[in-house]
Amino acid sequence: MNEPKTQASLEVEIRRIYHEANRYADEHGGVEHGMNILYGPPILNPAVMIVSAQGGGADRNRQRTWPAKLEYSASGYPFGRRLVSDFEEAGLEDALENRTVATNIAFPQSPGLDDWLRKPGSEAWLEKSLAWVEELVQLMPPRVILTYGRHAFRHLVGHRKVDRVERAEWWGFPVVGCGHLMQGATKAERLDAVRLVRQETGLVA
Repeated sequence: MNEPKTQASLEVEIRRIYHEANRYADEHGGVEHGMNILYGPPILNPAVMIVSAQGGGADRNRQRTWPAKLEYSASGYPFGRRLVSDFEEAGLEDALENRTVATNIAFPQSPGLDDWLRKPGSEAWLEKSLAWVEELVQLMPPRVILTYGRHAFRHLVGHRKVDRVERAEWWGFPVVGCGHLMQGATKAERLDAVRLVRQETGLVA
């Protein structure tokens, strides 16, 4: 894999991943609720890459290409509103809007990852998705990865999160693990995670 040197060459590689994922979906199914690969446009050398577990599946949207803007920043969903609020409180609203990319560890959308993992073919889908996420990280690459939820952190770094907010590494990239914004993460935990992101990236509030 040649490391992209320009935004244009990066986009060529990301289109390849979209093509591969959609071809795999056609051949193996498992996207009855849709599929999300990126939640915004790819960015060469972003400050932050957000990695969650899986799209919720309510929109039943199967992506053929990336959204024009980071969807979280204009989201009507509670996850997006809390994310924007946390970054604003940490003084990183510009970084979220213009220097952040976002993906998930399981490209097929579903109302819940645990239920989805019980379905035939889901483990293979998860393995493929994780391989593509690794490619996305290597292609862009971010200064720091911010995970939300126990699944995203565990599947990237290989162990369960012990502390409320935990720093680890994956393929040499710093990973900040936070609880899921909609599943029990406290305001203090969420802000501690974003502050650690600010520290790791060297961004100024």
